[in-house]
Amino acid sequence: MGMLSNKNGEIINPATEDSLVDLLSSIQATDIDLTNISDAIEALNGTGITYSSAVIDVPIGGPTQVLAAPAAGLRHWIYGIIGTAGTADGTILLRDGAATAFSGTMPIAQNGGFVLPVSQNPAIPWFRCGIAQAFQITTTLCTFDGIVVYATR
Repeated sequence: MGMLSNKNGEIINPATEDSLVDLLSSIQATDIDLTNISDAIEALNGTGITYSSAVIDVPIGGPTQVLAAPAAGLRHWIYGIIGTAGTADGTILLRDGAATAFSGTMPIAQNGGFVLPVSQNPAIPWFRCGIAQAFQITTTLCTFDGIVVYATR
């Protein structure tokens, strides 16, 4: 498999290039695997990734499914979350349906919240659920409401 390099022969990282035009103008035509170019372009502009959002409405208590398990072979890529606690001070835990924790148990004050800003790189989500696993949030003593931005692939 070939490497991507600029006109000076330096290896380039497509995720840090300023634009698709810069990337394409800096690629040497020798020893390049076309799959690498396709992957680099997708990493730059998100081609082929459909982003979705869903409401987070978690009651007090055990794990609540925020996103249902996808079809076999697919997983949820979580790109951003915004949410606030209601009813009382409590805790939240982000996890998938196999109980793989994406966070520790986080204390959250009533009417307090947090933001995981939407990742600017489609190749780097905040976290990925296991294959064919739901995305869940567990609360204690409080409700939790917000929005999740994700892709299923």
